[in-house]
Amino acid sequence: MEPRERVLTSLNHEEPDRVPRDIGSLPVTGIHAEAYKKYIQKYKEGEIDPDGVEIDDIIQQLARVNDRVLREWKVDTRGVWANSGSNWKLHIEEDEKHYKFVDEWGITWGMPKRSGYYYDIRDNPLSGKITGEDILNYPWPDPGDTYRVSGIGERIGRINEEKRYFISMTGLGPGIYELSQWMRGYKDLWIDFLKRGDLAHSMLRKITDLKLEFWDMALSEVGPLIDTVYMADDIGNQNNLQISLQTYREFIKPYQSEVFHFIKDNGGSDIRLFYHSDGAIYEAIPDLIEAGVEALNPVQVSASGMDPAKLKKEFGEKLSFWGAGANPHGILRNGNLSELDAEIKSRNEVFAPGGGWVFAPIHNLQPDVSPEKIQTIIDAMDRYGTY
Repeated sequence: MEPRERVLTSLNHEEPDRVPRDIGSLPVTGIHAEAYKKYIQKYKEGEIDPDGVEIDDIIQQLARVNDRVLREWKVDTRGVWANSGSNWKLHIEEDEKHYKFVDEWGITWGMPKRSGYYYDIRDNPLSGKITGEDILNYPWPDPGDTYRVSGIGERIGRINEEKRYFISMTGLGPGIYELSQWMRGYKDLWIDFLKRGDLAHSMLRKITDLKLEFWDMALSEVGPLIDTVYMADDIGNQNNLQISLQTYREFIKPYQSEVFHFIKDNGGSDIRLFYHSDGAIYEAIPDLIEAGVEALNPVQVSASGMDPAKLKKEFGEKLSFWGAGANPHGILRNGNLSELDAEIKSRNEVFAPGGGWVFAPIHNLQPDVSPEKIQTIIDAMDRYGTY
């Protein structure tokens, strides 16, 4: 099978020739630059220059994985990332202890120079005492700027010169809820849900309208070339939802559903909706399916209520699982190679039957993941990723 056919077969809940794989195509299936550099130093010495590694995601410091490595790993997916707007350029400032930049949304990000692996939010531009007018009058980025998809068609053409890969595309920032948190601040947005509902709706409505305008432009430009659209809204913690299910249904689900169904109605006939949320989201999964989610990531099986067998049994006919592989909070951090091999074997036994699974680690491979563990993941999938 060609890679695209393999992924689509699984997403159609049928068994392809082997379990499809995704490592490195999305901001939530990637590999931190430090881990990637160590891997190529050990396994690709003299073939790939570790000092030449490019960064795909500045905030998470994710590496752009060499296509030769992706082919050796038998990765079936490739990612194309929407550009920032034409009026914004990355400018990193630094002082004695930190790096800092302001993104096109006006959000300030910082990373320590010593032992810093990621950028964290340092300032939320719409935090504090604001009104609905402040939201409307804020200098939002232009979502319809066609520069955001400039070069994507050509990149997909280069990717598919030899094989037809399954193409995943990122959009305008993270999801509606997550971007609202970044703009407003987590605490202020949650208080808005409780005490200032109209203000919360104003924020979510504005972000939704920006998303709709972006995808209207993007799908008209490159829609027939892409296979899945990436959305990320972390609605879960380790033990429960961040907010009540009632609050999710009142404030977030209607806007997600509007955008998800717009993409399905205006994208290609085979376009799929990929949704990322960490944490214990079991009780919200029926609502996510109803909103239009077709593939769920990262399937954080270490979180409360996220038992693999239970998820597969209850939702496996309606939902595909994109992830559920090695756990960065468990085996990948503290286990040995034999334990990692056994974990991947177990995941295949649960999620592979009947299709509906794309293997990926549970979120990005972190800086402390050794080269040997990365290679063990690949070797284990070669052994167990069959039907």
